[in-house]
Amino acid sequence: MDLLREKGPSFLQLSPRLWGQMVADVSGRAPQEACGLVAGKGNSCLAVYPLTNLLHSPTQYRIDPQEQFETFQLIEDNGWDLLAIYHSHPLGPPGLSTRDLAEAFYPQAVYLVWYHSGDEWNCKGFLIQHHEPEEVALLIKDDNSSQESSSSSSTSSS
Repeated sequence: MDLLREKGPSFLQLSPRLWGQMVADVSGRAPQEACGLVAGKGNSCLAVYPLTNLLHSPTQYRIDPQEQFETFQLIEDNGWDLLAIYHSHPLGPPGLSTRDLAEAFYPQAVYLVWYHSGDEWNCKGFLIQHHEPEEVALLIKDDNSSQESSSSSSTSSS
């Protein structure tokens, strides 16, 4: 697992199955913030790992360090990289908070922020370099078809 590369992926590609896993996690843990890690190779996401939010808060999260360590080991054992860190904002905002920017310790990872929009969960992805966010496109592509949808601002969970 390469945690020292300077720049993360310019976009992320996720299967509908992995997207659905994150939707289920964030919706199932609301009104508390959900959090977890996404692993893969290059721009392709291969696994989602929901992790415990030790703060059990609707406005902030702290990933359980033991679970994070064990997941990093699993990612490394598979020969994958940490591609993204996700968390939800059940009460908003639909993007990064000041705290998110201040606590962005993995500049090579895309930070996925899930937020509620009407009855659906949506997501935005950001690379954060020197506390400056840059939005990253999220491509939801089925492994078994050429159907593709793209989002740089929000993507519906349907």
